Amino acid sequence: MNVTHCGEEHLISLTTDEASQLVDACALLLLASKTTPDCQLKAEMACVLQTVFEHLSTHVV
Repeated sequence: MNVTHCGEEHLISLTTDEASQLVDACALLLLASKTTPDCQLKAEMACVLQTVFEHLSTHVV
Protein backbone atom coordinates (compact mmCIF):
# COMPACT_ATOMS: atom_id res chain seq x y z
CA MET A 1 0.00 0.00 0.00
CA ASN A 2 1.21 3.46 -0.89
CA VAL A 3 -0.33 6.68 0.37
CA THR A 4 0.46 9.99 -1.29
CA HIS A 5 -0.61 13.26 0.32
CA CYS A 6 -1.14 16.47 -1.57
CA GLY A 7 -2.68 19.21 0.52
CA GLU A 8 -6.13 18.06 1.58
CA GLU A 9 -6.18 15.11 -0.86
CA HIS A 10 -4.87 11.60 -0.21
CA LEU A 11 -4.26 8.98 -2.87
CA ILE A 12 -4.18 5.36 -1.72
CA SER A 13 -2.65 2.80 -4.04
CA LEU A 14 -3.57 -0.83 -3.22
CA THR A 15 -2.53 -4.20 -4.58
CA THR A 16 -5.35 -6.46 -5.72
CA ASP A 17 -5.03 -8.46 -2.48
CA GLU A 18 -5.19 -5.30 -0.35
CA ALA A 19 -8.21 -4.04 -2.31
CA SER A 20 -9.93 -7.39 -1.82
CA GLN A 21 -9.30 -7.25 1.92
CA LEU A 22 -10.64 -3.69 2.05
CA VAL A 23 -13.82 -4.78 0.22
CA ASP A 24 -14.29 -7.58 2.77
CA ALA A 25 -13.73 -5.17 5.68
CA CYS A 26 -16.24 -2.67 4.25
CA ALA A 27 -18.82 -5.41 3.78
CA LEU A 28 -18.36 -6.68 7.33
CA LEU A 29 -18.63 -3.22 8.85
CA LEU A 30 -21.70 -2.32 6.81
CA LEU A 31 -23.38 -5.62 7.65
CA ALA A 32 -22.56 -5.30 11.36
CA SER A 33 -23.94 -1.77 11.46
CA LYS A 34 -27.23 -2.95 9.98
CA THR A 35 -27.67 -6.04 12.16
CA THR A 36 -26.26 -4.96 15.52
CA PRO A 37 -28.10 -2.16 17.35
CA ASP A 38 -24.97 -1.24 19.36
CA CYS A 39 -22.91 -0.80 16.18
CA GLN A 40 -24.30 2.25 14.41
CA LEU A 41 -22.12 4.09 11.92
CA LYS A 42 -22.37 7.80 11.28
CA ALA A 43 -24.13 8.45 7.97
CA GLU A 44 -20.97 9.99 6.46
CA MET A 45 -18.88 6.98 7.50
CA ALA A 46 -21.40 4.51 6.08
CA CYS A 47 -21.47 6.49 2.83
CA VAL A 48 -17.67 6.34 2.48
CA LEU A 49 -17.61 2.59 3.21
CA GLN A 50 -20.46 1.95 0.76
CA THR A 51 -18.74 3.97 -1.96
CA VAL A 52 -15.42 2.18 -1.44
CA PHE A 53 -17.21 -1.18 -1.46
CA GLU A 54 -19.15 -0.41 -4.65
CA HIS A 55 -16.15 0.91 -6.57
CA LEU A 56 -13.70 -1.80 -5.55
CA SER A 57 -15.98 -4.84 -5.46
CA THR A 58 -16.59 -4.64 -9.20
CA HIS A 59 -12.82 -4.91 -9.86
CA VAL A 60 -11.57 -7.47 -7.31
CA VAL A 61 -12.63 -10.97 -6.45
